[in-house]
Amino acid sequence: MVEVYGCTELGLIGTRETLVSPDWALGGSLSLTLHEDRAEVSAAHLAKPVLLDDMLAMSPDGRFRLTGRRRDIVKVGGNRVSLEGMNSLLRRIDGVADGMLFPLDEAAAGGVGRVAGVVVLRGRPLDDVRRDLRAALPAAFWPRPFRAVAEIPRGPTGKARRADLLALIGRTGPEE
Repeated sequence: MVEVYGCTELGLIGTRETLVSPDWALGGSLSLTLHEDRAEVSAAHLAKPVLLDDMLAMSPDGRFRLTGRRRDIVKVGGNRVSLEGMNSLLRRIDGVADGMLFPLDEAAAGGVGRVAGVVVLRGRPLDDVRRDLRAALPAAFWPRPFRAVAEIPRGPTGKARRADLLALIGRTGPEE
């Protein structure tokens, strides 16, 4: 089976044989340049290079691996952490039926800012879940505010809208 990686601005960027390797082969006449936290793709048919929102790592043989999305990374106090990694950790805590951590400020998505969170509890007090989460995360990434809710509204694809999450935490409320 061959998997295709691409984006609207470029079309095909690379392919890989999923069962053979996690690494991608760059497509056609494209060239890839890695900057500090961005990948830039150039090609003769492009008017200018295109910056990708995906984070990539190059291997010595010229292949690449997807390592995350810039909007998934939160940077606070010189530390970086993946939102998806934090969400996975939250959902594995005993007593959590569902949960989501998200950037409180737009700046937190790929920048510096705070993280907020909502959690659907299953037979455990919020303070216990909060304690377990704080034991697993550096203090800079503790969600503030962090609220228990009856349900996290999700669309048909399972995604939660930012506006709905902000409403759940009462965005205008005081910091916890």
